[in-house]
Amino acid sequence: MTSAAGFSEVPVTARGAWPGVKPGGDAGLLREILAAYRGTGSHLPPPEVVVGGSGEPIAMLRDGRADVALLRSPFDGQGLDSQTLVVEPRLAVLPAAHRLAGRRRLRLTDLKGEPIPRWKGAAPSTTAYYTGCDGAEAGDGHTGLAPADTPEGPLVASVEQLLEVVALGQAVGFLSLSTTKRHQRPDIAYRPVTGLSPSAVMVAWPETSRSAAVAAFVQAAHDVAAHHPDHMTALAY
Repeated sequence: MTSAAGFSEVPVTARGAWPGVKPGGDAGLLREILAAYRGTGSHLPPPEVVVGGSGEPIAMLRDGRADVALLRSPFDGQGLDSQTLVVEPRLAVLPAAHRLAGRRRLRLTDLKGEPIPRWKGAAPSTTAYYTGCDGAEAGDGHTGLAPADTPEGPLVASVEQLLEVVALGQAVGFLSLSTTKRHQRPDIAYRPVTGLSPSAVMVAWPETSRSAAVAAFVQAAHDVAAHHPDHMTALAY
């Protein structure tokens, strides 16, 4: 991983850092990062945010439409450098009338046998993550489900689709804490889950980048994230 300091001797490119991001993929950090970037000095070109759908920000990085991106793990990091900004818990997404919705906290094993949506075009490792099957490789204390424990739910391509199929009782799902705060609904219940791997928001850029504007954006992202609370303790009780 290359640090932002590694860009300090590099001249400014013809355009500013064009960050790619999908809606809700920034954990609420993007506006603060943009403000911090703009405050680094008038010699840097202004940034222009490029908004894409699920899976698009990393594609924009690879084809040059974006110079830097805010991404959620997991993603294919080949050819990219990255820094973790925040790590936050994921919550179970349940129909409000679900048999488990009345509990204060769930264990991952409580969800065995529940259908879980599959994301369109997701790689096997990504599917494992979104269905809670990534297991011990996700870190200490994350038990993971077996693939046989998670019947296939409907295919989805957005958070909005996932919420609809859950509200209709067709599946349960998992979403990050910041995403659940943006999507409060009376027909949906969100519950903390012991043993479920977290969600990390990362800033990523091509490993070949020599842009001072990108370096300044990465540094701004790092500085903003350093002043945010520990999301992993937000639901501890």
